[in-house]
Amino acid sequence: MNAQKDTPVENGVDRLLGESDGVPSEWLKPLYPIGVAARRTGVPADTLRYYEREGVMSPAGRTSGGSRRYSELDLEKISCAHWLREAGVPIAVIRRFDALRDEGRETVGARRDLLIAHRDELVRRRDRIDDSIAAVEEKICKYDGIMGVRQ
Repeated sequence: MNAQKDTPVENGVDRLLGESDGVPSEWLKPLYPIGVAARRTGVPADTLRYYEREGVMSPAGRTSGGSRRYSELDLEKISCAHWLREAGVPIAVIRRFDALRDEGRETVGARRDLLIAHRDELVRRRDRIDDSIAAVEEKICKYDGIMGVRQ
């Protein structure tokens, strides 16, 4: 999994993925149908609908006929939500992350705290997995000894 990169704006200030600060106004126009959004982000259309239903991201714009339309900024938010999900971040945390991001740059510390908490949980899980692997390896060695298997 590749984490999405944050992008610099022309004035030299880093703009974080999915933040509306510093984006050109044309990035806010809902232009892309769901199929295009799915292709551009690599996120299936069903997943886009799911993210919207679960409040992971704000509802997409709609045409007069009710079809979803996504802006460039929406595509960034989708990409961000998806890489968070791929990293195992729970839906409720992604929902909170999205809401904080929409509140603006002053929430960077709170967003960072969410990511730190998730990273720490991943490290705890990795440690438990490493312990489990070591226990399995030890058991395999015992079986190898009983069976006379040489390594």
